[in-house]
Amino acid sequence: MKRMMGLLVITLAYGSLALAQQRTEIEITDGRITGAKQVQAPVGPAMPTFAEADANGDGCVNRQEAYNVGILPNDFNKFARKGCLNEAAYQDAAHF
Repeated sequence: MKRMMGLLVITLAYGSLALAQQRTEIEITDGRITGAKQVQAPVGPAMPTFAEADANGDGCVNRQEAYNVGILPNDFNKFARKGCLNEAAYQDAAHF
């Protein structure tokens, strides 16, 4: 029985990997699985906000700050002015 329960949990977990916007909720009562369902999972933003990216709060996202949040690894200079992304340039880069 434990083997079957483990197989069910693994199957549900791997099945939800393809559905990035869903997660599996498993109901267990007295040690037994009594139900399982897919529910909508919140999807985070694709790009951090300007304030999150501007770690030192100087109103400028420099190359290192952009790298730290995982944005614009190759296109930083395309949007930056004097090595800096101001908020408007950051928003332009978000729509790129």
